[in-house]
Amino acid sequence: MPADVNNNSLDEGIMNNSGLPLLLNITYLSSVAGFGVLFFLLKEVSISLKKGSLIPENSIDYLSQIIIEIIAGLIMSEKISLIHPNRRLKQ
Repeated sequence: MPADVNNNSLDEGIMNNSGLPLLLNITYLSSVAGFGVLFFLLKEVSISLKKGSLIPENSIDYLSQIIIEIIAGLIMSEKISLIHPNRRLKQ
């Protein structure tokens, strides 16, 4: 994690950041949200493989889920920073 991504810059949220810190924060938050959705989809694909019901047409569904969930993760992180603006995580 870059030094520019810290509790202070994350607490400011997306709307109050600009420049390189904004880019780094969005990249960090997107990657964290992406990991969550990828682990979920890994389980779904595993279940589909066991059932023998995995078809190529599902790849469009999986891609749309990844994009939607990353956007949802960014929105949730912004909402949390608005609800608890002075809350700091212990380092």
